[in-house]
This record gives sequence, structure tokens and C-alpha cells, in this order.
Amino acid sequence: MIGEMPPKDPAVEYQALKEGYLDPETLSDDEIERVLKEGQIANLHLIEDLGQPVSPHRDQVFTGELGMGHRDVVYKAEVTSPEGKKILVVYKPDKGVGLGALKDEELNLPSDASPYSSKEGATWIVAKALGLTHLTMPTIKRDDLPEGAGSIRPYIWGKSLALLPRERTTLALQDRKRFQEIAFFDYMVMGLDRRNENLIYSDSDKLLLIDNSLTFFDDSFANNFHVKGPRVSVAFDHTTNPPQLKNEPLPQELVQSLQGFLDRQDTATEDLSSLLGPKEISDLFKRARRALEAGTFL
Repeated sequence: MIGEMPPKDPAVEYQALKEGYLDPETLSDDEIERVLKEGQIANLHLIEDLGQPVSPHRDQVFTGELGMGHRDVVYKAEVTSPEGKKILVVYKPDKGVGLGALKDEELNLPSDASPYSSKEGATWIVAKALGLTHLTMPTIKRDDLPEGAGSIRPYIWGKSLALLPRERTTLALQDRKRFQEIAFFDYMVMGLDRRNENLIYSDSDKLLLIDNSLTFFDDSFANNFHVKGPRVSVAFDHTTNPPQLKNEPLPQELVQSLQGFLDRQDTATEDLSSLLGPKEISDLFKRARRALEAGTFL
């Protein structure tokens, strides 16, 4: 037909979009943090508009058996550095996290739980204190954002494990060292929501953690869930080999991470104090001492 446009190639569009922004995997953590803190945010769009839709998932932890899709309200946006360079980011406003598909209501979190964005920012601080920044991306909390207080982090160019073919998912999870680090890290921050949708396999073949807002709960709260629990889908209910890590000895590198973390407790506490409550911080260091004493995955 005259005037008909040729079909667009998604791969070409994706690459063109990617080339318009700084690649966070080529920047230092300090540089990313500076841009996230100082940059101007603009051009918000729901993350689904990026061309890599986030599949709906049933969140049975808090909203029960909904039987239909559940999504957080998450935006992609541009952050422009003071030098005029742009980075694509994921912006998660507190007011949009954990909204079920049937009704908009607050989740029944503990009364002393910190805001979601604070937990996301605290997770990054813990990653730095443990020497595990290679597991995730710099994430900060900002109050001066268009849809209210929330967390921002660089957009990771890649796909979640949930969107990859099974053979690539299996390959990504065969890195035993990374698998152990993820299980250990999720124990430390007491994450309740680690699953394939929240693991990104980047274009540079790195497995990275995202969506760390359901974190820093105490053992009693976390273990009350009969459907999910801390680290369930990564470390303790997985069908790949090895299927279990619990009670296996911690690698020496992780033991050293724990020792260093506890040695720097005063500094880490100060860094976390603006994001987490006293009990959340206290429980974090209790978990560290418990793991170090046991010398095993818990």
C-alpha cells in the first residue's frame, strides 16, 4: 500500500533508545550516586511503555489470592546531570508501591516499618557496607520528585529472568558464587520478594537485583507468610542444582564480608539512621552476628 510504513524492528528501537543515555554499567558507583542526587528528573512514563513490558504477577504475600494481575506503579524517567548528560532511571514513588489490582489501600506492614523508598536506599547502603555492590545498582531516596517521595536507580539494560527463555534462565542461575551472594544478601536485608521478575540479566551478562522495597522485616513478621518467605524463590525453594543452600558453610569471602560489616557497625548505623528505624537497624546487625556465629547460610 502506498504510504505504508515498514514494520519497526524492536531490537533496533531498543538499541537506539539505549544509545541516547549514559550506560550505568560503564560508570562508577560514586558517579551514579552523584547524578541521582543532583540531577533533574523529567519525562516520566509508566515503565511498561519502554517496550519491555513487566508481566503482571500475583502478590500473595499481602494482597492474598487476587486471581488477577498486580503491579506496582513504577515510572521510567530521565535524570539530567549538572553537566547535561542523561541517564534513564526507574522511579518508584512510595504511594504507588504494593497497590493491589482490586483496590488501592495500604499494605498491612508493621507500624514501625520505614517507607518503601527508605528501604530501597538502605539496601544499597548495606550492599556497600558488605562489599557486594556488584549485585545491584546505586539507589537513593529523594523527596523532591514529581509524584512524591520515592526511590530512583538507573534503568538496567537487559531483561528480567521471567522474560528470558528457560535455557538462558538456567544458565544465569548456574553461577554458584553469584547464587550464594544473592541468598546471603537477601538474608541480611531480610527480603521477602525475590523472584525471577526481580532479577535482571543485563546486556553485559550480569545478574542484578532489583525491587528491594519489601526488606528489613524482623524474623517473626517475615516467617508468618505461608506462601513466600525470606529468600524463598532464590535459595530455599529452587529446582536448579544445588536446590538448597540452608546450613551449607558460608564461603570465606562472605565470612570476611560479615566481619568487616560488624567492624564498621558505627559507620553503617550512622549511614542508615536517616532511612531506617532503630529496630530495623538493630535487627540487621543481629542477623549479621547470627550468621557469623553459625558460619552457614541461614
